[in-house]
Amino acid sequence: MNIKLEYILKRNKSNLRMFIKKNKLTSYEELLEYCAIRKFIPCTESDYNLTVEVKLESKNEPSVSRTASKTHKPKKRRNSRKKKSSTPKLPDSSDKR
Repeated sequence: MNIKLEYILKRNKSNLRMFIKKNKLTSYEELLEYCAIRKFIPCTESDYNLTVEVKLESKNEPSVSRTASKTHKPKKRRNSRKKKSSTPKLPDSSDKR
């Protein structure tokens, strides 16, 4: 039983452009082979070409340049508010030699 590719795309809330990109299909023949394996009824070649043309036009647009964000400074350590006990003093030793 064959199912239309358009139905599958609608059910998955996707479109042909995303489907082509996800499955890395570069030609209509590859789409036909993929659909034959999965038992889908493929879209028409004109629909495929319209989708690919839109994709090619969007590649020619200048891309937005992005800069990397600056690294964060290390956080300052909090001083503890507890009173620190002083180190015990050693009694004077009576080492007389």
